[in-house]
Amino acid sequence: MALKKQQKAEKKKPLKEKNACMTPKEKKKYYMKKALVICVIAFVLLVCLYFLLDYLDNKVKSSGSSVTGVTQADEEYPTYPVFPAEWNKNVFEDEEYMSLDREIMYSDLASGSIYEMNEDYITFHEGHRFFDRYFSILQKGDYKAYPKLFEDKYNSEKGFEKKTDRKFPPQMVYNITVEEAGRFEGVNDGKSCIRGVYFVDYKIFRNNNLFRNDIGYINELETDSSRPLVFELITYGAGTKNEKTYIHALYTKSSIDAKAAE
Repeated sequence: MALKKQQKAEKKKPLKEKNACMTPKEKKKYYMKKALVICVIAFVLLVCLYFLLDYLDNKVKSSGSSVTGVTQADEEYPTYPVFPAEWNKNVFEDEEYMSLDREIMYSDLASGSIYEMNEDYITFHEGHRFFDRYFSILQKGDYKAYPKLFEDKYNSEKGFEKKTDRKFPPQMVYNITVEEAGRFEGVNDGKSCIRGVYFVDYKIFRNNNLFRNDIGYINELETDSSRPLVFELITYGAGTKNEKTYIHALYTKSSIDAKAAE
């Protein structure tokens, strides 16, 4: 370990010496070039993501088939018209659940940083506010609010979520990560909007399979499993008091990876 640290220090030494010899003007020019390279890389990633999504949308329209493939066709969730009394529990009273990591870890594309999405961050943009609300709805088992997260034109036949108006009890979600893959201005149904794509992963403690039956407890590893999902969000009036964000599309990450490889 000490050898590796020494090797890293040796590699950084020439750069430190070079910076020390630079004039303020040269340093400014150096860091501007570095920032430009980072911006170009981020722009290229956004362009690639945009054309990938556009390709998938066009493929659906031209073929009339699901972009998600076999993995999505197998997703079915049970619907329960009547709740047993214990389903209305307050998950925040469960000591074991409260000992787990319940915060949302957010990966920011623009800065490349990962941070805990607390109250100070949810004011930044629509993606923060949406996922703060989304996971709160899951924890409360608020099945009445859940369908309102989806766009009216959400295609349940082609998406991961087949029945948006189903009932489910409070979910003990934890180890939550939201990776921002792209956010850009667009138009949907003739209206200006912000289009965002996010890779989302989380686990469910004591999963009863009533919200997601595609993940569960792995006995061999003695841990809960997870399966990343891709959220495509559409936001109207971003940053205003009339802001509305909806799920435009929802599919497994493995599905879009498989389509991109075709």
